[in-house]
Amino acid sequence: MNGWWVVSLMWIAAIAPHDSRTFNVTARQFTFEFSPAPIVNQGDVVTIILTAADDGVGDGHSFRLQTYADGSHPVKPGDPPVTIQFTAHTAGEFTYFCSRFCGSGHSGMHGTFTVLGAQTLSVGDVTPSTGPTNGGTTVTIVGTNFASGATVKFGTLPAASVEVISATEIRAVTPPGPFDFATTRTVNVVVTNPDGASAQDSFTWTVPAPSIASLSPPAGTRTGGTVVTIRGGGFSTAVPANVSFGGVAATEVTVVDAVTLTARTPAHAPGRVDVAITTSKGSTTSAGGYTFASSRRRAVRP
Repeated sequence: MNGWWVVSLMWIAAIAPHDSRTFNVTARQFTFEFSPAPIVNQGDVVTIILTAADDGVGDGHSFRLQTYADGSHPVKPGDPPVTIQFTAHTAGEFTYFCSRFCGSGHSGMHGTFTVLGAQTLSVGDVTPSTGPTNGGTTVTIVGTNFASGATVKFGTLPAASVEVISATEIRAVTPPGPFDFATTRTVNVVVTNPDGASAQDSFTWTVPAPSIASLSPPAGTRTGGTVVTIRGGGFSTAVPANVSFGGVAATEVTVVDAVTLTARTPAHAPGRVDVAITTSKGSTTSAGGYTFASSRRRAVRP
């Protein structure tokens, strides 16, 4: 048969399409040559572009695919390609075959079209499963069907960084955690793929001993009153922190977040002094971390 053959088979699927897949298929005695291999995921929209390399015993070839292309789609050399389209709504292995007698090897002209079952995202383990509210803990998340571009949250807080190692492993770095509890708090660790699928496990935040990483500004007048921002860790509104400069208590100590607090300096004699923070979790000292400068100006010689 000659003429234009453009056949479109549309299936209404209960599963939303995942991807669009196109296959170039050449019919010849006595095989169908697929490019690429006929394997798709459940929910994919499939387009088969069918051409013929020979006309068999004179009437060409015809393509049928169990479940998905039940009609007869004849094709001969020189005809425009036949387009067959469907949504792979059902998982399994389905036989495709030539439905028009094309010669002595006709009965062997068949193959298998594979539709892989819907792939479920899962989280099986989070290691380590605990970490300090300071953040910076590298966590390995194992599971199934992680996709490139997946995100990770610890409770409501996005991970500081996420690396999808493979479909079964993610490495994420914890952000600074919540700062309104005294001992531990367990939250969900939620992995979300770009398609919106998500799965979760758990992670437990712990409030560690205080630490000091930096002070800003690192100096002020001996009369005090300078508000100093201290970066470090182990800070919580539920764990009172005593801050001192050179052994003299600071005032207006305020926890900003798990890694930041502010304190107003007391009056102190000029010079470099230690800055200390003490909580019920422990204490830390920044040796010579702050300088009280003299407020007296030096005389300028003519």
